[in-house]
Amino acid sequence: MSFRSIVLSFLASASAILLSTAVSAGEKMLYQNDFTSPGALAGWINAGSAAVLPHDGIDGSGCVRLTLTPEDKQKMIHVYRNMEIDRFAGRAVQLEGWIRGENVSTGSKAIFGPKLMLAITDKNQTVWLDQPKLYGTFPWTKFQVFARIPAEPKQIKLVLGLENVTGTVFFSRVKIVEVPQVAPPKSDAGKAALQQTPAYRGTMLGTRLKEEDLRELAETWGANLVRFQMVRTWGNKPVSEAEYDQWLDLQLERLDQMLVWAKKYGFKVVVDLHSGPFMDQNALAHNRLIWNRRMNDKMVEVWQKIARRYKGTPEIYGYDLLNEPREDGYVFESDGPLDWNRLTERVAKAIREIDPETPIIIEPAPWGKPVGLTTFQPIDVPNVIYSIHFYTPHDITHQGVSEGEPYTGASYPSEIKGVKWDKEQLRKMLLPAREFQLKWNVPIFVGEFGCIRWAPGDTGPNYLRDCIDLFEEFGWDWTFHAYREWDGWSVEHEGSEPGKPGKFVDSTPRKTVLLEALRRNRIKKSE
Repeated sequence: MSFRSIVLSFLASASAILLSTAVSAGEKMLYQNDFTSPGALAGWINAGSAAVLPHDGIDGSGCVRLTLTPEDKQKMIHVYRNMEIDRFAGRAVQLEGWIRGENVSTGSKAIFGPKLMLAITDKNQTVWLDQPKLYGTFPWTKFQVFARIPAEPKQIKLVLGLENVTGTVFFSRVKIVEVPQVAPPKSDAGKAALQQTPAYRGTMLGTRLKEEDLRELAETWGANLVRFQMVRTWGNKPVSEAEYDQWLDLQLERLDQMLVWAKKYGFKVVVDLHSGPFMDQNALAHNRLIWNRRMNDKMVEVWQKIARRYKGTPEIYGYDLLNEPREDGYVFESDGPLDWNRLTERVAKAIREIDPETPIIIEPAPWGKPVGLTTFQPIDVPNVIYSIHFYTPHDITHQGVSEGEPYTGASYPSEIKGVKWDKEQLRKMLLPAREFQLKWNVPIFVGEFGCIRWAPGDTGPNYLRDCIDLFEEFGWDWTFHAYREWDGWSVEHEGSEPGKPGKFVDSTPRKTVLLEALRRNRIKKSE
């Protein structure tokens, strides 16, 4: 090795530091690079596509420059390094960096533009987590990217990039810090024998049901569990805290009546907070958490209020803390708001101060998907049920639901985009939840699953049957989405034209599958 190479290697090592020293309260540095030497990108892939400017970064530090022009044949530059697996596995981390832009064109999609990104691959998937986008010419701006690293990742890439736009971007003071996580359970969580057969099977409910609907669901259909959604009524407009409290009071009055019917007809009720305080929701009712400490406090207040009201109510199956949480946009600060995993622990402990017995139901981010449990840490609170929602793949289950979910004509089982979708593929997609169940010896509840009414041919009944068979095999309680809600999901409507109202009928193939499964409740009761 030449003397120049030795010097550059030494400078690169000084500039790109991997260390474990605490840099502030609650924060531990895992990687940093100030790009203050010409060799700061030593060991990076595609480093030749970037220029290192040792003195042109934020506050006189170094930076990396990437440029794409309209004449460039390549439409994307990714300069990246592979991070040490053992150092990052199982951690929650935050990638931070400063970005400056010059004449950056607007991306045709929200994901296009400058890329300060972590690409994380494990046996289930690859996720690409990057920062919000700015375009045009903008000054040095700090960005953060929050990520959860699986326990057994295959690859972790730190990426600086420019994608499907033109212009010049500069990256400075890039670092990755560890975010605190909940401690592993030390209480009696997981000590009970693992459930082998579902005890409760039922449906999610529409919001305008009458007593006769619930009587029929319990006595004729055979459901012994319902998921009661407390869902927003204000559309997309923001509401004040006082307006939210008024809405919640009305939902709890509805719940009071539902519990009367539950006692009368012999079913249990999941209390589902379908709309959280201060949270944005899209058309599919995903809750994007708003990251301030007041939101955290309000979640605690909401659930303490519910716990005080319903403590000791045997008709309640569990408190479902939040429907399909999203924690994108989270920024860790040592004295700031908590990420979803830590917030669930805080809320659950606050509930337990009031109600020591009612089960607490937790869905992982993002969106309650099974894969979210690969990075979710179980909380040290007794009697917790972990819940998933399952609509995989959307090309089948959600086709034609909205402009963002166009009609594909995909049937089930079939091959889609090179993947054979059948019962074994569904098993694979449910595997993260199954592994979580077995590892921690905890119950799993499937809060939602279903297939759109106009999926072609026998797709709907085939899909529902395979899903239910797998839930039964794993011993998971479940609620189908949904009973007498929107007719697109209804098993009591027929009609194959996407987006068009269906016709109410006595029987459909999908309803037959569902009723056959619900009859197992009666068999168990008779035993």
